[in-house]
Amino acid sequence: MIKNRFKTYYEENKDKVKERHKVRYEQMMNEPKGRLTWLLYAIKSRAKRKGLEFSISLEDIIWNDICPVLCIPILLDNRSARNPNAPSIDRIDNTKGYVKG
Repeated sequence: MIKNRFKTYYEENKDKVKERHKVRYEQMMNEPKGRLTWLLYAIKSRAKRKGLEFSISLEDIIWNDICPVLCIPILLDNRSARNPNAPSIDRIDNTKGYVKG
């Protein structure tokens, strides 16, 4: 029943809802913690889609301004996923999902 109310509201106010989401997204992406939250959400979705275990949180992510492998600066404000300076979360053991350690 509540689902139907949300669906009805969305259908009647699509532009308003999309604009509100766009503003929230922009606000979140302008903060380092928000960018990492978005990254965490993306890998959680990927893990679910691929059937991988997911048990990490924002506190488990160790953040550095410099990539420990390539020694290049990591840029949070760059939204291009193909940029080598964009942050990423890697798995040490690919047979496991995104788990602590």
